[in-house]
Amino acid sequence: MDTTTDSINSKISDLRHAEWSTYAPYSPVWIYLSSGELAPNQSEELKERVKDFATQWLSHGQKVESCGDFLFDRFIVLAVNAESLPPSGCSIDSSVHFVREMESRFSVDFFDRMQLAWIDGKEDLQVNQLREIPTKYKEGSIDRHTLIFDNTITTVEQLLNSWIKPLEKSWVKNYVR
Repeated sequence: MDTTTDSINSKISDLRHAEWSTYAPYSPVWIYLSSGELAPNQSEELKERVKDFATQWLSHGQKVESCGDFLFDRFIVLAVNAESLPPSGCSIDSSVHFVREMESRFSVDFFDRMQLAWIDGKEDLQVNQLREIPTKYKEGSIDRHTLIFDNTITTVEQLLNSWIKPLEKSWVKNYVR
């Protein structure tokens, strides 16, 4: 493993030690990438709101065993333990409603699925529209070893093991050939 990966792994230690690491590997995960950076006080507020939402999340009036966090100051991540009460359509709708409320409160977009987050050579998180990635690749801003955040993952196991991966091991490689 190279030093960039080692450094990034140290930055995700909270991810690996979060409550969801105790959930069944097939437990569902939802990831929402913010279209913009938040001020530090906004990030802290959003982190608390996400955690509060997760502790109060209900499915048909019953508590869902869930947790959430605001990671890297850009990602809302929610997870539900698949070995407990599964989320219903209505409870998933309530999570979407919560994220929409956070969009409005913080004036960002969490539902633009055409954004891609990646780590640059200085280990800073960058976000670009997917259509910009081929140009970034040709310019040399990114290469096949660039770490990207794969927000298409759907399980806790994937969150812990393959959310952050080299471009060459992701679906993004199809955009830079």
